[in-house]
Amino acid sequence: MIDSKITQTVWENIGVWWDDKVGDGDAFHRTFIFPIIKRLIEIEKGQKILDLGCGNGSLIRELYSENVDFLGIDFSSSLLDKAKERTPHVQFELGDLTDDNLYQNLKNRGPWDSILCSMVLHDCPDLKPLSENISRLLRIDGEFIFSIPHPCFNMPLYMSLVHKDGKLIADGGTITLTGYSQSQHFVGKGKPNQPIEHHNFHRPIGTLLKTFFDQGLVLTAYEEPVLRDLEHNYLTPENLWSKLSEFPPALICKFKRIK
Repeated sequence: MIDSKITQTVWENIGVWWDDKVGDGDAFHRTFIFPIIKRLIEIEKGQKILDLGCGNGSLIRELYSENVDFLGIDFSSSLLDKAKERTPHVQFELGDLTDDNLYQNLKNRGPWDSILCSMVLHDCPDLKPLSENISRLLRIDGEFIFSIPHPCFNMPLYMSLVHKDGKLIADGGTITLTGYSQSQHFVGKGKPNQPIEHHNFHRPIGTLLKTFFDQGLVLTAYEEPVLRDLEHNYLTPENLWSKLSEFPPALICKFKRIK
């Protein structure tokens, strides 16, 4: 298994570059991620909301409401510096989601009404510490929401596409997927001209969901946003997902702790 320190070092080195590209949310997040999470989350006055893998704090800024206690956790100090700079009214702290010690500290400050983990799980080499502690952190009826690149349609390791007559189409009229059923590790770039490749950890959907089912969480929402069905589109016509408007590039799930 890849040591989380290796992935942490990469994000430490590209944090400033990533913040410059993402800011308060790039076109992908504003099209496919933020609107779905805003619809799924139930924010009320006096709640405590934890964002695990908060990056530069863009999701917290999108959801921010006065009289709600937000806390952002990330293992990249360079991204956290940008989060604090952009969002001085919210608390951000350094923490590794694969470190069991992190969760005892967070439990002592709970229980939490909502826990978010947006576009993060595929960066984690080990989900066991996170999954085993989610229920302990949440209040009863508390919610856990995660988003990830879609394991079927947004993993370049095994998705084969070809260009024909200036249009992006699938080979033979289909998209070819290979290697989906096995959890695996690969490196790649999440954005054009990214200076350093980062680590990705692919898990089949069933494997991913079972990780949280085994901890007693109940799935209450399952979203596969497709561009043609969305109200807002911030993508350029040249963007891959503008060309693949019938395929969901992301998966968003909501769980609840029921006991």
